[in-house]
Amino acid sequence: MAQEKISIDDMAHKLGTKLMVRLSWNMTEKLFNSPSGVLSEILSTKAAAYRAHSISPSLIRRWRAHIWPRPIRVPLWVICELGKETCLSPEMGKEVLALSSKRGREILMPKLPISVDPVFDSVLIHFYGDGAPSNHRFIQLNTERRKLFIQKIEHVFGKLTTKETETGVNLPKAVFEVYKWKYEINFQKRRVPKQIYRKNWKHKLACIEAFLLDEGSIDGNSVSFRNTDPLFLKDIRELCVALGYRCSKVSKMGHRTNKEVLGFYILSESIPKLYEDIAALEKEFPTLHLGTKQLYLKNLVEILTTHGKRFSLNRSTLSILEKGPQTIYGLSCTVKARHSVILNMMKRLENRDIVRRTRKTGRATVWELSDSYKNMSAKQKCVIELSRKNKQVLMYLTTNGPATRGILAKRLGIDRSSLYKNLNPLIQLKLIMKKFDGSGTAWYSSLISPSEVLPVLKNNKGGGG
Repeated sequence: MAQEKISIDDMAHKLGTKLMVRLSWNMTEKLFNSPSGVLSEILSTKAAAYRAHSISPSLIRRWRAHIWPRPIRVPLWVICELGKETCLSPEMGKEVLALSSKRGREILMPKLPISVDPVFDSVLIHFYGDGAPSNHRFIQLNTERRKLFIQKIEHVFGKLTTKETETGVNLPKAVFEVYKWKYEINFQKRRVPKQIYRKNWKHKLACIEAFLLDEGSIDGNSVSFRNTDPLFLKDIRELCVALGYRCSKVSKMGHRTNKEVLGFYILSESIPKLYEDIAALEKEFPTLHLGTKQLYLKNLVEILTTHGKRFSLNRSTLSILEKGPQTIYGLSCTVKARHSVILNMMKRLENRDIVRRTRKTGRATVWELSDSYKNMSAKQKCVIELSRKNKQVLMYLTTNGPATRGILAKRLGIDRSSLYKNLNPLIQLKLIMKKFDGSGTAWYSSLISPSEVLPVLKNNKGGGG
């Protein structure tokens, strides 16, 4: 399906009196080549159709006098009507040097006709999320997201005479006027236009991507969308459902400046599909990129699609912390486990004096190994990571001497058939040994001294996992 375009003539019909253009001096000279009186009469008869004032000969002479070196701004409807009279309309799009409102910043070398592609629709959602249309500004404190927004604007409209500050970007008023006219919207009421619901998946996903970049949150646990406007949030959720993403219900998620923050989650089963769709859309429209959040989303997908054993999680986490302190998110990405799983595990290890919190980097807490764990021997560290039943078996063998499976089952109250699950890991870690007597009965005995293992077992009663 052909991409929808907005031509100069389309804009002139409704925005002819609000928008101004500067043409190249050569094109301007051709349009105003006729006598001022003749042009004034032609334009005055057309003015009523645009609800504009009559054009006097003196105003035309003034426009003609400012052709060189920098042509003056002329109302868009005037240029379009003169183009029709001189049969130069097909050539005018390439000769426009700037597009603007009556006052304010210009769009330099505008891309005409304007392509109403997914990037065009994503910019509207950015305005709804962090825009200030009354001041013609986009407010964003994050430098990366500001740059991504500017790339989108310039992809749609052309080079902007924007003034980027630490708090946002100042934009030409003409940009907002185009959206108001195209979708017949009022920026005070933030609703996704009905026209977008009738478009293909790329336009809908572009809107979701823009909202996720400004108002969404991605961590090692989930993807969430939050906003204080319930109707706007409902529209975004409808777009997600329309693309086949399973979502939670909208619920309360906190407060912000005396306003209730609402939100919803993309369910885990739909997150891989969301990532694949965004990656596919980015290949066609490179400006539709989540920046650092796209890396977070990729890491989350890897976590959700990787299944590890609980027993190995402690060991791999502690080996990472031996190389240096880490945040919960850093550990989550490295060991490929969900944020909530890592956090709960770290709290259990903290209670057992194996790890501790050191400082904060931004809002994230940094974790490191405790001094007592660092001073342990290699065998003591292996004991720390054992499950509760493994520790019971090891403690019995260390304090009471060698025993058979039958003795261990009777003394510890463990089913004899399941003892293999407790004995084999201890043999593999070389904490106990297995030896047969003359009758062929297997005896198990400890390979570490009581003075080395008992303090660790007594101080760390919790099981690994």
